[in-house]
Amino acid sequence: MSKQNSHRKTHLSRLTRLAQICSFIICILFSVLLINNITKGNILPLEIALIITALTLAIIASATAGKAPKWLTVIMTAGMLVFIITFAALSVAVVSYAVSASDDSALPEGNGNDIVVIVLGCRTREEPGTMLRKRLDAAYELLLRYPESSAVLCGGQGPNEPMSEAQSMYNYLYRRDVPPSRLYMEDKSTNTVENFKNALEIINSAEELRGRRMIVVSSGLHLLRARHILVSLGVKEGEYFMRASKSAGYLGEAAMLVREYMSWTKLIIEGV
Repeated sequence: MSKQNSHRKTHLSRLTRLAQICSFIICILFSVLLINNITKGNILPLEIALIITALTLAIIASATAGKAPKWLTVIMTAGMLVFIITFAALSVAVVSYAVSASDDSALPEGNGNDIVVIVLGCRTREEPGTMLRKRLDAAYELLLRYPESSAVLCGGQGPNEPMSEAQSMYNYLYRRDVPPSRLYMEDKSTNTVENFKNALEIINSAEELRGRRMIVVSSGLHLLRARHILVSLGVKEGEYFMRASKSAGYLGEAAMLVREYMSWTKLIIEGV
């Protein structure tokens, strides 16, 4: 009997330690996102609520492990393990796709008379932030590479933004001597799905853009989800290319991995 009790205590001790390790990992992941957003001053109320909830649950799971009923500890630990495993799998997938989207050889040939560059938005202030600026620099390089191409700049105005993301991008590229005739603003969208829906509407309604192949520009870690949305909207292979902008730094990339996980979860639940 004492041996059986000893085995049970050993198993519970291991489960407790696993729960604590899992909660520690979750705390680190969401703390990175929280710190990154606070330092950039661009955190949204819903996002901060989700982060605080995740951190609180992780801390409670760690504090109650070994004290709570075993069934509850098992459920909490299993839930955290599912999060960590799926987060790791998604991270590998998005990083791999980002690397492939940085390859110049994957881009189409020609002068760009059949190309439209779609630049996906990112929060902005008076001037584009680091992440948005990296996307714009990548788009600018494409506009130079394809002198006959045009660009659709995507992003509406958020509650903490002085102007639409599209307007901020337009101003940035205009100052770099990109002719206004090559720039189209999509300034109504609030997320990536709306970015694409509205951009496709602009492309299909403009005779000079209709039928052109698309090069989608965004942060590398964002592109796998962007591709999924684009395909879900009916765009076929060969009609689009993906272009990753340069990294915005380790903290920003780590935070974006967590944000991408949250966004993928929302996308799977709500659909396109």
